[in-house]
Amino acid sequence: MCNGQFSHAARKTPSSGDYRVQDELGGIITAMDQPSAEMLELARASLAICPETPIYARVDMI
Repeated sequence: MCNGQFSHAARKTPSSGDYRVQDELGGIITAMDQPSAEMLELARASLAICPETPIYARVDMI
């Protein structure tokens, strides 16, 4: 999120039988064209509770 607007998203998937998502450990990182409306709503709601508006923020979801 950048100035409250969606910037970009990635999906990180672990290799079979593992929980780690780093590519050097076999994880796969793929770009997401557009997150769902629910994901964007959750990201914005998460930022709304910050005492000050951040210029940029990383919002992770599981």
